[in-house]
Amino acid sequence: MGGLSDIPVVTAADDVASDTAITPAVQALLMELADRLEVFRQTGETHVIDLRSLPMPVAEHELLREWLGVGEVRIELDSLGPTAIHETAYPGIWWVVHRNRDGEVMTQQVEVTACPEIIRSQQEDIHEGLQRLREALPTGESA
Repeated sequence: MGGLSDIPVVTAADDVASDTAITPAVQALLMELADRLEVFRQTGETHVIDLRSLPMPVAEHELLREWLGVGEVRIELDSLGPTAIHETAYPGIWWVVHRNRDGEVMTQQVEVTACPEIIRSQQEDIHEGLQRLREALPTGESA
């Protein structure tokens, strides 16, 4: 059986809207993301842009989403409401949308990181999981 290096990687670059007209606000965000992706690549420093805090109409959010495209990874989780996460066509740039239980968007952000913070296991959760695993393991006496 092969390893991860044997899995082919397919990029979705054809789905990027690079031929679509761009607004100054979206261009500025794309330039910021390119700069922050370079910083992340060199130093590991992550960056988050909270789109809901920016004075942009929804149409510009959608234009930014079109320009960033969609990559291979999609994650859905339910923690105080549904959260949808997808890698953009540019590895290291993630689109994250948190909704409340009623489906209203609570936060919408773009993260520059290897893995969005919300899906990382917290140390106390890891500790609790380890305890449960050890308790669930059969003892040598019954094996």
